[in-house]
Amino acid sequence: MSFSNVLLKIIGWRVETDEDVSIYNKAILIMAPHTSNNDFVIGWLALKKLNVKAKFIIKKELFVFPLSIILKSLGAIPVDRKKPNKLPIELVKLIEKSSKIWLIITPEGTRKPVNHWKQGFYYIAQKADVPIIPSFLDYEKKIAHVLPAIYPTGDYENDLLPYIEILKDVNPKNKDNFILPKI
Repeated sequence: MSFSNVLLKIIGWRVETDEDVSIYNKAILIMAPHTSNNDFVIGWLALKKLNVKAKFIIKKELFVFPLSIILKSLGAIPVDRKKPNKLPIELVKLIEKSSKIWLIITPEGTRKPVNHWKQGFYYIAQKADVPIIPSFLDYEKKIAHVLPAIYPTGDYENDLLPYIEILKDVNPKNKDNFILPKI
């Protein structure tokens, strides 16, 4: 049994998938609701259990020694939040030049409640021609769930509506920090 399996078992979490995610060499994995730093730990363990090595974006201010060494080893990509317009283009290029890469993006962009999701993940997936793999963490049921891939059609609202409908029944860590997005 792997280290991630043992840890998940100890903390009482299980991982569920609706399809074999190992078939995707490249993808954007979106995770919502994102209301706690614990989301990262549980999500990271769940992906390890699924044998998915993913990268994630994080504010560059956290890349200070010695934390920067740990973050890089976990797959962190530093982001300059003062230049947000360049990020999607840089991430598309990163995906295009990689033979195997998953990027984890939280559409809310923060752990605080927001009415509208940032749509960069959708743009990146569309431009890089990769699927979006929606996921969620339900703290009440202690389930990390990976849903079937969505292939962006250009119709953001219709593509994401089924995922948002599912999120109505999900229990985030901090319930006051999540609002279903208006699309």
